[in-house]
Amino acid sequence: MEGSPVVLLVDWVIAEGEAHRNILCAIMKDLKQPRQEQEEKGSKNDGSGMEEGRIVFWTVKLQFYEERFAADCLYLKSQACWEGGELLDAVLDTMVMDSKKHQRLLLALEKIPAY
Repeated sequence: MEGSPVVLLVDWVIAEGEAHRNILCAIMKDLKQPRQEQEEKGSKNDGSGMEEGRIVFWTVKLQFYEERFAADCLYLKSQACWEGGELLDAVLDTMVMDSKKHQRLLLALEKIPAY
């Protein structure tokens, strides 16, 4: 059963749930910090803009990747005509939704004045 689609999908759901919990915990911890402490933490950058430039570079690159990935999943779904393909349809739909989620997060990151 190890490596079967069912086991992989359950592992995927568990891993994403843990990732979501970790992200929320980090956000909550950050929100609980006094504003001055957050600003001091953010000012650890050496001022060269290297970190911000790297983030902007990867944000743009990832947005393109996510758009392409979602389009590929939708194309594959439109071409698939497998008997009993409900599971594959669900996986492809989920991947498209995840890609849209990633695109939404990347757009939000672009609007933050300083990372």
